[in-house]
Amino acid sequence: MLTLATLAALATGTLLIDAAITGLVLLLIALAAALAHRTASERRLRQLLADASHELRTPLTSIQGFAELYRRGGAPPGPVLDEAMRRIEAEVGRMRLLVNDLLLLASLDEERPLQRHPVDLLAVAADAVRDAHVRVPSRFVHLAALDDARDTFEPVTVSGDEPRIRQVVNNLVTNALRYTPEHAAVTVRVGRSGDVPADGDPVAAVGAAPVMDGSAAVVEVVDTGPGMGTDAARHVFERLYRVDLGRSGRDGGAGLGLAIVAAIVRAHGGRVELYTRPGAGARFRVLLPAWQPPGD
Repeated sequence: MLTLATLAALATGTLLIDAAITGLVLLLIALAAALAHRTASERRLRQLLADASHELRTPLTSIQGFAELYRRGGAPPGPVLDEAMRRIEAEVGRMRLLVNDLLLLASLDEERPLQRHPVDLLAVAADAVRDAHVRVPSRFVHLAALDDARDTFEPVTVSGDEPRIRQVVNNLVTNALRYTPEHAAVTVRVGRSGDVPADGDPVAAVGAAPVMDGSAAVVEVVDTGPGMGTDAARHVFERLYRVDLGRSGRDGGAGLGLAIVAAIVRAHGGRVELYTRPGAGARFRVLLPAWQPPGD
């Protein structure tokens, strides 16, 4: 006959076993999550190395070709040698930009916390427009409010890493200038998501719209270029993807600019969207968390 003491001991033992099993299950879950994170990190690293080797091959081949030309006496002092040295310097500069972009993507892949501060989005956009005028004075690039009905700009402050947010806007403006003809206009618009809602569904998007009590901050870069078809537009935020260069007749970049935009926006808890169709230009819309002062 079981005594109360025996029953109590059995109950205690059962509870201990259940607790041990529960602890073991939680440990296994934690280990599985850690392993999955490590696997994802290793996969991103392999992709980064593949990206680097692919992109650096072309400028390295050019430099090697010019070096061999000089070694064989095919570039004596004079215009030919000067041109060879100019091309080598250009390719070295291209490699430096590639390396910097790849290192930035690697850093963003690690998902390190950002140093967040209030950032004046209107000032960032205005600086991007001024920089574009300096780089390409022949192009029409201007700043506008998101709501065309407003005659004045209202301040828009976001929570984020200012150098990274500047890179987002600059990359979008550079992309618009690169892939549109000389006569196409580029407009940088700033406002809040409540000013002008999105027109329809985007053909491509990365990230989730910020969850806020009020409106999210918005910056748009709109061009009047030839636009893109749906199949091409769906891939624009992928690394190393390049659209048809025949649309503008210019040399394309490395195919990392929009991938960097997407990575930075996602790291800020924001969303970047693309609205476009053939013959109707392109509109890149970035939504970022608005700055909320402590205590609000």
